[in-house]
Amino acid sequence: MHAARTVRRRQLVRLVCVAVLAASAAVSATAQEAGTLRGRVVDEQQQPVAGAQVAIRPLAGDGDVATVETAADGTYSRDSIAAGLYTVTADKEDLRGDMFRVRIRSGRSVQVNVQLAAGRRDAAWIAELGDREAASRAFAAGLRASRANDHAAAIEEFMRAIARTPDCSACHYNLAIAYTELDQLAGAETAFRRVVELTPEYSAAYYGLASVYTRQGRSADAQAARDEATRLARERLAERRRLLEEALQQGVARLEAGDAQGALADLETLLRRDSSFGPTYYWLGVAGLRAGTIDQAAANFRRYLQIDAAGEHAAQARAALADLER
Repeated sequence: MHAARTVRRRQLVRLVCVAVLAASAAVSATAQEAGTLRGRVVDEQQQPVAGAQVAIRPLAGDGDVATVETAADGTYSRDSIAAGLYTVTADKEDLRGDMFRVRIRSGRSVQVNVQLAAGRRDAAWIAELGDREAASRAFAAGLRASRANDHAAAIEEFMRAIARTPDCSACHYNLAIAYTELDQLAGAETAFRRVVELTPEYSAAYYGLASVYTRQGRSADAQAARDEATRLARERLAERRRLLEEALQQGVARLEAGDAQGALADLETLLRRDSSFGPTYYWLGVAGLRAGTIDQAAANFRRYLQIDAAGEHAAQARAALADLER
């Protein structure tokens, strides 16, 4: 019995050791997926600059900006940076340094030393990137305030976003909605008008203008805005249908070329784009018959008739179903 207990203990120890080694390997692997950036920031006299802000931005312009502050001796270090290309800048008050482009590699350390000088300015695209990031944060805060029915706060946030990115149609549109909710119709009209200046095909802005004009008693202006909104909406629907029909014809062409499986793949992709487009179901039914998926073919013919009972292919779909149900 003692020998058996000893064997079990040894087995347990081995299992624990294996588990610990596996956990260590996992931690090590995770650590290897990121790299480190370190360096030193000095002034024109090569003296260390304490409290400088070092910014690490993904070169592609997406993702968060990482920042780190220099210590009393001017050094800085930032761990756990995902592998990739970055720009590195440093500044303190009116002192700025050059922009460096670096590649962070997994498990490696990169050193970037920066010298600050007065009068230097960020590259234009860096400033633009900062504006976009600030505008995005303000816009998101505005949406949250709108959902909470705090429309006054929403207006403040949307105005902040517009100050950073004046050509943001969505910012102006949501600003107009917030003004409308507070019955500040003059502000709403101005914001809606700015939307259609920036994006003439923005039909929702014309509907918004129609609502504002109606509440102001301007019936002729309201009707004109509604007419324009309707025209744009119809054009958009027509363009969407044209694109759907083009995609449908690709699937039909493959079917006519004898590639039933390829046609099914194309048509199913089209169905994911728009599940309300009736002809897709009809041709899925035809392709299913040729591919031998009879039950699915019948289901697609039925769905087509539910959507468009008097459609172009309705007679053929009914005939196919009648044959399948005999």
